[in-house]
This record gives sequence, structure tokens and C-alpha cells, in this order.
Amino acid sequence: MIKKEECNYLDVARFIGIYLVILGHFPFNESNVFFEKLIYAFHMPLFFFISGYLHKDTMFSLPILKKILYSLIVPYIIYNVVFIVPHFIRYDFSIIVEDLKNICLVRFPANIPTWFFVSLFWVKVFSMFCKSKQMYIIISLLCVVALYINNFFPYPETFGIKAAFAAFPFFVIGFLLKDKPFKLIKPKYSTFIFIIVLFLLIVFVNKYGYVNMYLGIFKSIVFYFAIGAIVSIAIVYLSNFLPLKNNIIKTVSRGTMLIVGTHWIIIVFFTHFTPNLNFVFSVVISLIITLLYYFPIYFTYRKFPILYGKTKSK
Repeated sequence: MIKKEECNYLDVARFIGIYLVILGHFPFNESNVFFEKLIYAFHMPLFFFISGYLHKDTMFSLPILKKILYSLIVPYIIYNVVFIVPHFIRYDFSIIVEDLKNICLVRFPANIPTWFFVSLFWVKVFSMFCKSKQMYIIISLLCVVALYINNFFPYPETFGIKAAFAAFPFFVIGFLLKDKPFKLIKPKYSTFIFIIVLFLLIVFVNKYGYVNMYLGIFKSIVFYFAIGAIVSIAIVYLSNFLPLKNNIIKTVSRGTMLIVGTHWIIIVFFTHFTPNLNFVFSVVISLIITLLYYFPIYFTYRKFPILYGKTKSK
């Protein structure tokens, strides 16, 4: 059980983000693929932005590195092991060697969404070498350059590093804005900001189409970072005014590691038995799944902290 603390705007923003992750992993047909493009334009930038917003500046040390390994790599291993048995049974154990290789390389692991844990690990490692805000910015620019060069000399995603290059600038933006009082901005501007940001997002998707942080698919790296940052900041700001601050939202938002690590099993189940889902059903069922995660998170958060990358409950 999570301690009874006030649900805040970051909880609301994380809840929105994890809901969009689940929805984005449902299959979209040709008539609804535009909505998929909208989601993928910002949902992962939002998570890394929030991670940076919550980040505590630390310098490199072996104890800190060990802590980060435990909090992110151990869950990556656990959730892939949990998923791998039903995955192999589904495919008649015919691809064991290839899947084990992909898990080790973090290259389309059996439990695909868990790439997030490994890439966040690298992002945290990068941050440990940043001794100043200027260094955060410099390393962010180097990550952007690395992604740009990869367009000319592409290499397959390995160990989640390429995705970490794409994620680090959003993490840094969140970190640099962590002291900014989003919740103090006047609510009268919220509708105007929502309309403007939605307009920019639609324009971006219309012009540049599908993007994918993990796969490194960016038709315009610069505009991808711009729209991802703008939408992430807007969601955190708008979360102050959404009437969603309650214990269910708080619990679900603080158990996102469990959701990221297990929801792929649910997605595979639904797509296997109901392959022709319409968009409205996907929207509704994704919300139901997200809300129902309240119960497993509530009962496991303190008893099994390792599932959340923790050595003990907080």
C-alpha cells in the first residue's frame, strides 16, 4: 500500500502518460492510425520529462551506480522473465534462443515496453557526469548530434543506448524546470494553452508523421524534441487543473513501473483473441485496464518493493 500522501499534479501527469502508453500499444487500423501518431509524438518524452523533474542531482559513485542498477536493471530482468514463459508457450518454444539474445541486447525484448527501464538507466548514468547545468545542456546537444549522425550511419538499437540519446534531452528539460512553480500559473490560460498545443501537435503529425523513440524513427529530430518538450510541459501544467486528484490516480501513477512491466501481457491477450478492435473500444478498455491496476499496485507496493525498483517501501 502506498502511504497516504496528497495526490499532486505530477501524479495526474504520470497517470495520463501511462494511460497513453497502454492505449498506444493497442493495434490501430488504417482509419485510426492518426491517433497513434499523436500519442507517439509525446507520450515517451513526457515520461522522461517527469523523470528529470523528479531527479535528484548526484555525482558518479559505485554505491549510486549500484542503486540505479537495482532500481532499473533488476526490474527489467524480472519483468522479462515473468513474460517469457507465456510468450514461449504461445510460440511453441520455437524462438527461445533468439528471444534470449534480444533480451540481453535490449533489442525488441520479449516484453518490449521494458526497454524504458534500460534507457532510463543510461539516462541516469549520463546525468551522473553532469557537474553543472551547462554540462547537462552540452551532453543533451551531444545526444542530439549522435541521433542525427545515426540517420546517415544507422545501427540497430542495442542495450537501449540509442533510445537513451533521444530521451536524455527531455530528461534534462524536466530537470532544469524542476524548480519552476507550474501549479502557480493562473488557470485562466489553461484552455488557450490546450488549444495551441493541440494545434501544434496536429501540425507536427501531419507534416512529419509517425515517430518512435525506441526505434529511432524521426523525420525531423529538431521538431521532434520541440514538440515533445512543449507537449510535456503543457501536460504537467494542465494537470494542475484537471479534477483527477484522488487516491486511485495517485496509486496508479506511483506504480507505473509495474504497469510498464506487465501491461504487454494484457495487450497480447486482447490482440490475440480480439484482433479487430475498434478505436473507441481501445480507448475505453485502456482506461479500464489503467484504473484496475490500482488493486495490484495497492497490495504489492509494500510487500514486493523489488517490482518497483525499491529495496523497501517508502
